[in-house]
Amino acid sequence: MKTDLNGCRATVHYSGRVQGVGFRYAVKSLAPGYDATG
Repeated sequence: MKTDLNGCRATVHYSGRVQGVGFRYAVKSLAPGYDATG
């Protein structure tokens, strides 16, 4: 596991229907491609 103490912070805003079926799954699927955590 890589540890990076000099990380980067970003705020992501989504608009529209974020409570819809599949939203969390889609975000979870996309996040690893951006090395996102949290």
